[in-house]
Amino acid sequence: METTAIHIGTALGWGIIHSIWQAAIWYIIYCLMNVALKNRSAATKHNLAFAMQVGIMVSFMATFCYFFERLIQEPTFHGFENGIAANQLIQLEQNPLQIERFIPYIVLIYVIGMFFQIGLLIQSILKMRQIRFKGLEGISLEWSELFRTARQKLNIPEGVQLFLSTKIDVPLTLGHLKPFVLFPIAYANKMDINQVEAILLHELAHVKRRDYLINLIKVCIETLMFFNPFVWALSKVIEREREHACDDLVLQHITKPITYAQALMELEELRMAMRPKLAMAATGKRNHLLNRIKRITKMETNYKNVKPQLAALLLSGAALVGLSFIIPGTDTYDQKSTTLENSQVISTVTSTESMTVAPKPLQHPAAPKNQQLAIPAAPAPLANQDTTVLPAEVKATIKNVQAEAEKIQAYYQSPEWKAKIAEIEKNAAKVQEQFTSAEWKAKVEAMEKSGKDVSAYFESDEWKKQMASIEKETAKIQEHFDSPEWKEKMAKITEETKKVTAYFESPEWKEKVKKWSDMHDDPEFKKINEKYHQEVQDLMHKKSKAQ
Repeated sequence: METTAIHIGTALGWGIIHSIWQAAIWYIIYCLMNVALKNRSAATKHNLAFAMQVGIMVSFMATFCYFFERLIQEPTFHGFENGIAANQLIQLEQNPLQIERFIPYIVLIYVIGMFFQIGLLIQSILKMRQIRFKGLEGISLEWSELFRTARQKLNIPEGVQLFLSTKIDVPLTLGHLKPFVLFPIAYANKMDINQVEAILLHELAHVKRRDYLINLIKVCIETLMFFNPFVWALSKVIEREREHACDDLVLQHITKPITYAQALMELEELRMAMRPKLAMAATGKRNHLLNRIKRITKMETNYKNVKPQLAALLLSGAALVGLSFIIPGTDTYDQKSTTLENSQVISTVTSTESMTVAPKPLQHPAAPKNQQLAIPAAPAPLANQDTTVLPAEVKATIKNVQAEAEKIQAYYQSPEWKAKIAEIEKNAAKVQEQFTSAEWKAKVEAMEKSGKDVSAYFESDEWKKQMASIEKETAKIQEHFDSPEWKEKMAKITEETKKVTAYFESPEWKEKVKKWSDMHDDPEFKKINEKYHQEVQDLMHKKSKAQ
């Protein structure tokens, strides 16, 4: 199991390294074909860039499968579970500049980046789901007829729907099996009807071209190959040509291109700062939008800026030249296979090009006690052969691994470990006995019966009658509170409340309060008040004596 994991990691590392120059070749092919097809439609250029991106992904997967198959077929040291790690140590000690040394770190960085990309993708899906199911409202008859006409122009079936949404600022197209178009409700009454038709045609063009599915595949490729700059370069081309292709479809069904350009400019004013990664909007980045408007209004310049393409070609060439120096040739595996078939054991051990498996941890329970490191092709154990070519550090490492393995093996065969296992099995038997006992089964049956009774009660006619009665009484109460009589009463109460409030805020009331306060602070009043309280107490005392 561990050997398979090491093989997978090593094959993944080599796949990542080789995918750089492979992607460079695919990108060079795209640039050359783009120059040859410069007069082709935007849809053709979009499909070409998408095909190149898929080609990069297929090359990456094929490289991974190739290295994984070669690794599982190559022989390793038997009789010692950490033989692969020992072989790798020998190889790295003999040639510390080998690229195999960096494969574990490359794979680790890839895994961390993969988790980060998956997190971003999940966050985008959650945002898209929130937009898809919240804040939706229906459309008017005029908009429904306009959307139906636009759908007929593009020959799109009736399954596509249009909704107004409070969660977005620009129109969006979501879904593949059941696609629908969302239009921002805040902008619905601010656009001319012809501009609305042009925008709806653009969003329906995404549906006709199945851009949502293609975009989903593109996002998956970006997630798996986030480390490859050529994948992102092709993604930008795909996004640009996708919008151009939709613009071309719109221009085929409208009479005034300037109307469509004005609609895009107005939408740009309310473009979302952040939108879901899987969604496709009618607008985009400001520079890209300006180029689209020039293209729509036939104001696009005839010359092309070749600097980006030249930079991409130079980057591709540099990647190819650089990788040609650091990646070993394919004859490495052929040479290693031939060497292992011979009886030259020591030459196989000391070869600096034979191992491509990433090192795994050296301290792990592995080989049986007192078993020596051996190779299947050798007639005698490795301990009986001349190993003077091995560095002293490697020999010490192998001895330490054997010693640790013997200690771990002895621990797992000790009475203490067996006692712990026996105790665990005993506790597991008790738990199993508890869950298979008649008492537990009776409790489960009682809970199931109680649940059925509760479910039957809430599905009974009595409960439905009670709910109907409650709903009826609620309707009566709601009707009472909505009646003109109740509203008239509330109006009178409000008016009286205003009068009382006005009275207590009037100067007359404030004057009375001031006079009362002044009188309460007067010494004569305090004397009378004390006399009054004293007489009350005396009267109460006399009555209590009389009783």
